[in-house]
Amino acid sequence: MKPTIDMGLDGRAVRFTADGKMYVIDAISALVETASAIDIWKDFRLSP
Repeated sequence: MKPTIDMGLDGRAVRFTADGKMYVIDAISALVETASAIDIWKDFRLSP
């Protein structure tokens, strides 16, 4: 398993893979404080 790199975005941790890919749930969580990041991601993935 490749190591992750942790960075902060507005005081919240956002993880990146060693090859520079961001964990989408971390990014959503850092940007949106009012809803569940997992629910937002599920809605986004299921929308046409």
